[in-house]
Amino acid sequence: AAWIRYYRRGCEPEARTLEIGTSNHCDDHIALMPGKGNVGIGTDSPEAKLDVSGQIKGGGVLAGIWAAQPNTDVSITCAGWEDVSDTSVPFKLDRKAIIFCTYSINVQPNGNCKGRNLIATRLVVDGNGCPQSGSHFQAHSPNHPNVNLNGNLVLPLETGEHTVKLQWKKVGDNVARWNSNPSCLDGFGGGRTLVVMAFYLPIIGV
Repeated sequence: AAWIRYYRRGCEPEARTLEIGTSNHCDDHIALMPGKGNVGIGTDSPEAKLDVSGQIKGGGVLAGIWAAQPNTDVSITCAGWEDVSDTSVPFKLDRKAIIFCTYSINVQPNGNCKGRNLIATRLVVDGNGCPQSGSHFQAHSPNHPNVNLNGNLVLPLETGEHTVKLQWKKVGDNVARWNSNPSCLDGFGGGRTLVVMAFYLPIIGV
């Protein structure tokens, strides 16, 4: 069966729905065939084959993308996890979503690289460290070593406000300081970025 009906919802006289449906078989479809024209939702002058004025909600739809791409030079001198300055992303979800996070940070040691001295990185989501996002670097050469540390994270989140932060941790006493210097080589020697993308549920395979 197929139908088109226009009906009132609840007690409000202006709360009405135009419903188009099919119910015969799982292979039944509804198709809009505008020919050379366009289809508009929320607009009477669509400029593309499908032009939606407003937000789209549905499984797998991109809910938002946010990023931190600072140019500030920062360093760490103490043991223990610390926030990497200027490298956090606050965002708000209006419904449940899956987030994909990725980061990259170029680091350089300042000090004696002998012994067990390393720098570790991780992502922290709403105050919780995420081991699957971790990375580390142990320098063995005094000749100005540096490396890009990278990590990724996929995580479901509830509706509301959230924050993703990049943290780092210094291990060992010979290296006095680890640096992240985006200003190096006129700003092209090694930057740092944190990117968060959110996709509305459900997503097949997650």
